[in-house]
Amino acid sequence: MRRIHLAIWAMLAALAIGAPSATAHPHVWIDMTVSSVFGDEGKLTGFTHVWAFDEFYTVFQLEGFELSSGDKPSQEQLDKYAVEMTDSIAQFGYLMRIEGRDGRLDVDAGNQSARVRPDQRLELTFTVDLKQPVDATDWPVRYSVYDPDYYIEMLHEKGTGVLMTGNPPATCTMDVD
Repeated sequence: MRRIHLAIWAMLAALAIGAPSATAHPHVWIDMTVSSVFGDEGKLTGFTHVWAFDEFYTVFQLEGFELSSGDKPSQEQLDKYAVEMTDSIAQFGYLMRIEGRDGRLDVDAGNQSARVRPDQRLELTFTVDLKQPVDATDWPVRYSVYDPDYYIEMLHEKGTGVLMTGNPPATCTMDVD
């Protein structure tokens, strides 16, 4: 019997040593909507993001809240979470890249909030404001969303994933590629 156990362990060790390395794949899935925000003068001032996290990540995140007897987190707890989340992704440009005529545009996040949706998924909402508003009729603004490690898969919601709010110029259009 001991010989069988040793053989099994030897085979498992050989498989582990010879196992191919894993390739990158997502561990978190986000369904998102992004709205480009235009000011009164028709200049682009920023983007509002709404991220709906997958069910498994939601459970993982909600386990970190101090809840009593299965209650939902308070709005105060959720808003604190929203600020912490956006602070943690600030070093990665909030997982987005915005480019204008002169290259990458600087942004700051604000107006963070979170909620547990009726479908029990955690939703994060935040706005990234451009440090300088941009005339989008002067030069195309390119926006991309990404995770450099492909740990997170981010997909725009079909039909409502890209919106324009505020006072966009009549000639302004948006394309999703």
